[in-house]
Amino acid sequence: MLGYTGKIAYIDLSTKKVEIKPTTPKLAEKFIGGSGLAARLLYEHLKPEIDPLAPEAYVAVMAGPVTGTALPGSSRFAICGRSPLTGFWGEATSGGKFGAYLKKAGFDGLIITGKAPEMVYLVVQKGNVEIKPGNNLKGLDTYEVQEELKRIYGNNVSVACIGVAGENLMPMAAVINDHGRAAGRMGFGAVFGSKNLKAIVVDGQGEVPVADKESLKALAQELTSRYRKDAQLFTQYGTLGYLDIGYYFGDVPVKYFTKGLFPIDKINAKRFREEYAVHPKACWGCPIACGRELKFKGRTVDGPEYETAVSFGPLLQNFDLDTIVEANDLANRYGFDTISSGVTLALLMYLKEENLLPENLKAEVPEFGDALGILEALKLTGENWGIGRLIGQGVVKALEELGLSQECAAAVRKLEIPMHEPRAFTGQALSYATGPRGACHQRGDFFEVDLGIVKDEDLGIVPGPRNSIEGRVAVVAKFQSLRELDNCLVKCNFTFTPLKAVIGALSFITGVSWSPEKVLAAANNSLTIKRAISFNLGSSPADDKLPGHVKKPLTEGGAFGNVPEIEKYLPEFYKLRGWNSDGTIPQEFLARLLADD
Repeated sequence: MLGYTGKIAYIDLSTKKVEIKPTTPKLAEKFIGGSGLAARLLYEHLKPEIDPLAPEAYVAVMAGPVTGTALPGSSRFAICGRSPLTGFWGEATSGGKFGAYLKKAGFDGLIITGKAPEMVYLVVQKGNVEIKPGNNLKGLDTYEVQEELKRIYGNNVSVACIGVAGENLMPMAAVINDHGRAAGRMGFGAVFGSKNLKAIVVDGQGEVPVADKESLKALAQELTSRYRKDAQLFTQYGTLGYLDIGYYFGDVPVKYFTKGLFPIDKINAKRFREEYAVHPKACWGCPIACGRELKFKGRTVDGPEYETAVSFGPLLQNFDLDTIVEANDLANRYGFDTISSGVTLALLMYLKEENLLPENLKAEVPEFGDALGILEALKLTGENWGIGRLIGQGVVKALEELGLSQECAAAVRKLEIPMHEPRAFTGQALSYATGPRGACHQRGDFFEVDLGIVKDEDLGIVPGPRNSIEGRVAVVAKFQSLRELDNCLVKCNFTFTPLKAVIGALSFITGVSWSPEKVLAAANNSLTIKRAISFNLGSSPADDKLPGHVKKPLTEGGAFGNVPEIEKYLPEFYKLRGWNSDGTIPQEFLARLLADD
């Protein structure tokens, strides 16, 4: 098939061996690409006895069939493997230009294992991979790493790298690329650090082969026109433009998921534009430009996106804009996840306020709203030291270490809940509970359906009552499948593409005929094999639930009084996925996924 480079590099950092193997067309059809194909390729390697940070652990850096093509939003890539934060299946995606350049450098993916004796980095270009010594990069922050490698290889490369958090094996460390883009969740920066892998440089000067370039170009032009019209809010204000909408519907978590109201005018996108010189920044080939750069204290920094602004803002009862901007810059430079770190810091603040912290920790944990205390705690998080070490463990392990109940852990499958309140949209809550990596806003953004932001009328994906999914479980499952497709293709969620257009794009790119049934089956295959991996690693259907902390009704705000009772919908959801009524996976289904037919 076209659209694929036909090559995946297997890299063993212990032996310095690079082996290039073909991308199997049959597996590509079964799982499409990206994180779905990665799950199949890694299935036999992700074992419970192999620690995520052990040299024997595997990590995949993957593109998909649409990556690097004319299709808008096709710049992304995925990093996949066993998460050091949760211990289960993990994946993180990022934009910028790294994904497109990886494809143009000649690869559908890189699968990495082993541990280099000293710090190294990879150079990927013209179908080859080289392992280079990188001791000179040790201790540099992510921006410094990118600057140094571009000094050597020129400005026409893309760099994905780790900072000090990754070197220090902080369980929620991120991989940062293209200035401030982040594969933020699940802790793959720590996996890179455990392998002494500081960075990957991709030189994307080649072309991605497609079957029908003219038809793809026409479709891309049609979609670009639509995105420019439908996504004007993000173009003008970035993702933070959603804050006012989310606030009205109670979709913005406040004070560790205990409140629903806050002084929104202090931190919304309009206020940011009033306080700072803000400039839009687009990923490779994107017409939306939802990213932000802003002038801050005499320098240019990456502006906080919605998730980060809420995580370091209302969730911590912090409404100081400078603190939010500086906290985001700290997280980018050290290289760690802004969502999980914000949620875990908020947990410790909550425990302090409830007088549940040990005496020796009370002085180290800031009060809600303590701007200077927040920044100090986040610096320690990047260093993986003091109270920062506890924050870096995530909410589940932090509570375990403190000997406290897991009921107040705002997490699903040990992954912290992102900045969309599960009590605001019941379909969102069901998506969180059943998502392949835990609480995930990339597959849990059902709020976009019930708000009418995205729809696919051919599939029946249309708005409904946000506090009920009675008779709409199939809609939740189908939308989750469409979002899974984004992570297999790999493409951006913001360039929402109805299934009919997805099929057209895939057909024009690959030269293979795709049907709705075939594409949705591939998405379901991807979701199912990831679930199977997590089950192998210790998860179970018992984890398909929301924590008790976010099942208490809020007494204020747009989600007032709603408690998403999703348990009664699980059997129907399982049936739609082809799973057993108890949420387990039929052996014959798994056997089909693992077959190399």
